[in-house]
Amino acid sequence: MLIKGESREEWNRLVADLTKRFQPADNVELGLIQDMASATWRARRAERMEAELINADVDDLEQLDGPAATPSEQTRRAALAYAKSLGFNKAIAEFGRQSERLNRLWIRLHAKLKELQKDRLAAAPPPAANQPEKPGQRPTAQKSKFEPGRAQSATPQTDPRPRESRINQAPGRPRSPDAFFE
Repeated sequence: MLIKGESREEWNRLVADLTKRFQPADNVELGLIQDMASATWRARRAERMEAELINADVDDLEQLDGPAATPSEQTRRAALAYAKSLGFNKAIAEFGRQSERLNRLWIRLHAKLKELQKDRLAAAPPPAANQPEKPGQRPTAQKSKFEPGRAQSATPQTDPRPRESRINQAPGRPRSPDAFFE
């Protein structure tokens, strides 16, 4: 839902960016992406409104005291305006709660979308090996993992032991005498 002064182009760009990022496969996933866009949009709106309320109070202080002479004076005035808004205007607190609620909603929607996408990918049949890509095309041979001239390791690359200790324990190699005491 857009309110007066908000850009339809920016909204469409946000939805397009999320759609491009998460690539929905169906209307359920697209609906989750639209809900994520809505939560993002409304959280940004709450932040803008909160800033506008504080800026209005800063403007009031500037009318009384004149323009701020230094950045620290501007920060002090913003802090005073914020404190005044909290004391006299419950809207600031409500915007903060709304922003947090929308952020939590976005996280839940994102998790649900990722779960649906994971389930969809798990349920998809694996691509058939050696199947022709086009009708009438001959199947292609699978590429061998063996590369001539390159040493093949019997130990997985994730083995945290130093290379020397893996070599000493490779099949067909004698173990060092110290290995019996480890």
